Amino acid sequence: MMFTARDAELLRGLASDRTDESARQLRELADRVDRARRAQATPRVPLTKRQAEVYRWVYAYMAREGYAPSHDEIAEHFGFASLATVVEHLQNLERKGYLRRHYNMSRGIECLVHADEIAMVPAAPTIEVKP
Repeated sequence: MMFTARDAELLRGLASDRTDESARQLRELADRVDRARRAQATPRVPLTKRQAEVYRWVYAYMAREGYAPSHDEIAEHFGFASLATVVEHLQNLERKGYLRRHYNMSRGIECLVHADEIAMVPAAPTIEVKP
């Protein structure tokens, strides 16, 4: 499960409204959330060029429209012949920690990394062969 700074803030806010044992438990839970967030802040696995293109487009779409694109919209934009290709890209982006997918939810994509913070796989060096 992924945690955000807002999760810990909400727990601490709930704890400040109470004076009993539940307040102590909420503060303890907020501390656990903070520790889990720090553990999640590991360096991201680099993306391929195509994965970065897909992620940046999804991120820009969400910033522009206020909601995530559908699988069909992603496939149409990139010219993918199959929705399975879209699913594969989204699975890879989720596995690498760039987005979270909410299953059984229409347009259930959440971007976790700002588009400017994408780590890219370094391009392979080119070798010139002289005849």
